[in-house]
Amino acid sequence: MDRGMIPRRGYSLAETFMASGITLVVLAALCLATGTFLRGQRLVASRRTALALASDEMASWGAGPPPRPFGARNTVVRAAGGSYSVRTEAREEPGGVIVLEVSVSSPPGGLVDLERKFYQ
Repeated sequence: MDRGMIPRRGYSLAETFMASGITLVVLAALCLATGTFLRGQRLVASRRTALALASDEMASWGAGPPPRPFGARNTVVRAAGGSYSVRTEAREEPGGVIVLEVSVSSPPGGLVDLERKFYQ
């Protein structure tokens, strides 16, 4: 080896910039994926709460058909840090079938519908 020649060690400036750029792209993608995951979790939690509210409302009517007169009832329920609109409707269809329908909606979670039919 020639005394005037010093072996080069380490990375060049271009290689360092390239590695930093790749790292930034990976971190940005990871942040976006984490944000999407968290939004999905909030959506699932909101729908789960809406389903529980609809189920509770349906169970509150008991095992038998709803009492007459039939009609609709709208209420707003605060649960799990959100506001849910609960619509309960009882109606009679041809053939004496009584239908009890519960719809629960929330802005982030959409609409959950449950329906129960009572045959006479």
